Amino acid sequence: MPGNAYIKTYGCQMNEHDTQRMYDMLDSLGYAAVSTPEEADVILVNTCSVRANPENKVYSFLGALRPFKQRNPALIVGVAGCVAQQEGEKILQRERCVDLVFGPDNLFRLGEMLAEVAAGRRLCDTHWAERGGRVQNFVPEEWVERGHVEGIRAYIAITKGCNNLCSFCIVPDTRGSERSRPLVEVVEEVREADVIEDIRKGILAGLEVLNRELGKLVEKLDITPDAPSTIEHAGEQVAEAAAEAVAGVTEAAADAVEDVVEPKTE
Repeated sequence: MPGNAYIKTYGCQMNEHDTQRMYDMLDSLGYAAVSTPEEADVILVNTCSVRANPENKVYSFLGALRPFKQRNPALIVGVAGCVAQQEGEKILQRERCVDLVFGPDNLFRLGEMLAEVAAGRRLCDTHWAERGGRVQNFVPEEWVERGHVEGIRAYIAITKGCNNLCSFCIVPDTRGSERSRPLVEVVEEVREADVIEDIRKGILAGLEVLNRELGKLVEKLDITPDAPSTIEHAGEQVAEAAAEAVAGVTEAAADAVEDVVEPKTE
């Protein structure tokens, strides 16, 4: 059945990271990435619910897909991400063109879920993965080596979820409580990225990257600081590896400290 796949992405850096993971999984299943939904046999919408407008855009986009489904009943349409986690079965009830709804915790089950949809099921999977405490490896071992690479950058997810419970933010309800990958697993993925030709920067991605005690990671990776840090460009050189820099990308900077974040003056 594999053919072409298209993913529409809304929201934060973590959603961009999850989208790339899904493209990698689809590639392993034999799907080729395409640049427009008109060319696709599988269309996924990776959603954001932090603000109302992106959520409205999701339903607008799904509405635009109805003619595609009418012309090609075999087309698979799926909704992933935070709106999927929040709305669940309601999406299947509201949009008949949607075949699959799944939350962030079910990302790595994409292949299995597509097989179930191809067999004729409409599927919603928003169950939470089993929690093993605040330190938990949420990236399956077989995907560590494949990573998420864009040009000279390798993105490494080191945290997932959030415990801040801000009154204005829905993230703890849609991505769950904060979990950090074991330090040894993060180091392994960074080292795997180091051996890829042309990789020059490792981006540590997560909602609470600054809470992850970057100093311990820097020490473990044998990184020698040579410049002031910022969130987007840490300016820390990897001394004995091919990658030249490790940076942190975070959605919440409330816990930032001066030696990790350089305030912007412009």
